[in-house]
Amino acid sequence: MDAQALFREGVLALKEARDPVKARQLLSQSLKLDPNNEMAWLWLSRTTDDPARKMQCVERALAINPVNEQALALRAKLRGALATPVPTPPPTALESADGTPKTQRDALTPAEEKQIQAYLDAAEQCRANEDDEGALEQWLNALQIQIDHPLTLQRAVRRLYELKYIEDAKELLQRAIDADTPSLSIFLTTIDVYKALGDHTAVDTLREQIVLNPDTPDDAIIKITEKLLEEIQAARAVELLEKAIAARPKSAALLMRMGDMLDAQGRKTQSVSYYERAARLKGGKGRRAADSALSGFTPVITDVERGSIPLALREAVGVGAGFVLLAWQDAGLNLLRLSPRHLLGIGLSLVGGYLLVSATSSPQQRGVATFLGGSVPAEPEGKFKQAIEIKPWEEHVQLPPGPLQDPTQLPILPMWLRTLFGIFALVILSLAFYLVFNDSIKLLLNPVFPNYIPDIRELLSEE
Repeated sequence: MDAQALFREGVLALKEARDPVKARQLLSQSLKLDPNNEMAWLWLSRTTDDPARKMQCVERALAINPVNEQALALRAKLRGALATPVPTPPPTALESADGTPKTQRDALTPAEEKQIQAYLDAAEQCRANEDDEGALEQWLNALQIQIDHPLTLQRAVRRLYELKYIEDAKELLQRAIDADTPSLSIFLTTIDVYKALGDHTAVDTLREQIVLNPDTPDDAIIKITEKLLEEIQAARAVELLEKAIAARPKSAALLMRMGDMLDAQGRKTQSVSYYERAARLKGGKGRRAADSALSGFTPVITDVERGSIPLALREAVGVGAGFVLLAWQDAGLNLLRLSPRHLLGIGLSLVGGYLLVSATSSPQQRGVATFLGGSVPAEPEGKFKQAIEIKPWEEHVQLPPGPLQDPTQLPILPMWLRTLFGIFALVILSLAFYLVFNDSIKLLLNPVFPNYIPDIRELLSEE
């Protein structure tokens, strides 16, 4: 039968046979074929005694024809019935004593599990009789026990979607989310429903909820960012992944994904910083993968290196090591013959070396620069100039020579102070050179020639 024939049969079943169950079945089949039949919705409202279900049918009729007088009158009557105060019932299976809805986080009692199964069986029986409205009613009853029951919610949402009741499907899913469901699949299904409704703001909000949820696995977060990339929303993908990394700073998978994403966008400097963070994590495959990724990159100087006092001291020790070699030579290649003068020169070389390093290669040591009046540079200067950012559409870009520079947030020593440090360093290192190489300098200035140099023939004749 077609939609109109089913509609007429349903009306006759209700008016003459007084059989609301059969009438609901026939009217539901009619609406499945023609969901825009406003009168079928009104007749369907008469097959149930539940005011809320009646109101849903009336609202659907008014959505089709807002000036339907019968529907308007029935809605006014139902509003009065729904507004009548009723005694507050005790907490049901849906709620605990504090009013919190039950979700998958809460264990069901054997009685509750049995009741849900009874509702599911009844819904299947309704489906067998092609009574979609009855099946939906049974599923809703089951969801009153557990608001995000996986099987019940899945069947209800799928059937509502098939019937093109997308708003109702959204409402069921949103109720579960509002109740703080731990189910990731419910979030993902809700995103699909909001996409179908064209509500992109809600989609974005749900994605952020998933990313910030501590129960969400890393691979699910990565899939969300990949979906955003497919939708050409690279900036939003980076933003969400940054928030996830802020909440999980030791996740090698997220750090590597961010590095890969930035690398694919041509943002080499930023991508390397995330690879390096992953490489610094202890153990695991993520560290090895990060090391492998870094092997193909130009080194990047970050604030970790710029702000390291131990690195500056290591460079100063390198300068001092050169002066130790000079002192060793001045002492006749015998360290035991080093005099206090030599040791003083070596000590001064360490001081001078540190000042020279601070003036040139390490003027942003964490804490030192702040204490000496430094400030974060608006634009890095000289050799600290940031590398040119590579744009994704620029396929052939010549990188600047030397290591790339990550943007800095550390203060840098003022130029006048760096100049002063450089002058002091040259003076101190000159004095240190004089102290450790004094005897050698004297020999160079006043060489002592031997009184007698044997001839080669005399040496040979002695043999």
